[in-house]
Amino acid sequence: MCPSTLSEIHDRIRKKFYWNAEKCIGCRLCEFDCPSNALQLITIDETTQKYQMRYNAARCLFCAQCVVTCEEGSIAITSVEFDFSSNNKDDYEIVFG
Repeated sequence: MCPSTLSEIHDRIRKKFYWNAEKCIGCRLCEFDCPSNALQLITIDETTQKYQMRYNAARCLFCAQCVVTCEEGSIAITSVEFDFSSNNKDDYEIVFG
């Protein structure tokens, strides 16, 4: 059972994934380098460089390999808390862009 209040989390734990569509150039290095296949970059329009990122939080290892790989700085794992308890698996799939 999930407690009604969250306990305090250590500062060094990575918490929430963030993707900035404006900085992304569509190189797909983040997608290829992810050891758990938690990322999927979807091309909307190649000429205008419009992309969409599908992120599966249930698969993510929080290794930050995608952050290291992204040369443009469009990916970050922030310090914002994220509640990982849910009864619905669709809650873990987040679409950016």
